[in-house]
Amino acid sequence: KVSHDAELARASEFVHFACTSEEENNNTEGKITTVSMTIASRATGEPEPAAFDVEKIHTWWVAFVDRGNIVRAVIERPGEKTGYVEEETVELDIPTGRYTLYAFANLSRSAVATAGYTFTVGSAYPSGVDAATWTLATPWTSDTDIPMTGKQSVTVTGRANETFSVEVVRMLAKMEFQFRNESVSEITVNKLTMTQAPTDVVSLLPNYTYLNDGWPITADGLKRDFDRTYTSSTLSGYSGSGTPASFNDIFYMVESQAN
Repeated sequence: KVSHDAELARASEFVHFACTSEEENNNTEGKITTVSMTIASRATGEPEPAAFDVEKIHTWWVAFVDRGNIVRAVIERPGEKTGYVEEETVELDIPTGRYTLYAFANLSRSAVATAGYTFTVGSAYPSGVDAATWTLATPWTSDTDIPMTGKQSVTVTGRANETFSVEVVRMLAKMEFQFRNESVSEITVNKLTMTQAPTDVVSLLPNYTYLNDGWPITADGLKRDFDRTYTSSTLSGYSGSGTPASFNDIFYMVESQAN
């Protein structure tokens, strides 16, 4: 008997900002204010805690782009914070105003810059980033941090206790297959074959329509095989008592629509 659980909805992270209520702030934009920022992880769909470190936040940075499309600040994870976390809070100084936040976790500024998208404080933001694509190195190795990105509009007004959030969504889907032998015969699982999206190229920033409504099946129906080979995967026969022999396999791949 084989059961499977495909978590095709990519997990996500949230960046929360404690700021002020705009209606109660009569100051002009641009006044420096201290903001408390929390970055925390959660899963889309049914809440599920991160099972492994690679699914958590290891590094992160957030670019603040104002209404004139100028980068006003780039906030990076403090150097003394090096562990894997599901949430973390920092304080930062930022001018009041309205911003579009571009958030990246487990994806360095240098890697994004090498691809042609550099966020420089005081300069125009790289507008091409909104429609940028990214090529993932698949099959993804299980010991490599999963990159996450997100985009969100916020208003920083200078008064504490107002919360804002920005999603950073994993760029890979998590798959889990559970194998269990309820027969009396010994069974060896050699290989799992399934189909997936035809390319390793994905959007750099999340497509929020897909996240809300599901990934569409393309009209051309293009796809390719995905093979998962197993070793030491022999399941002993089941006598009818105790627990049947089983094993789980968790891996990461390009997100695809189940047909």
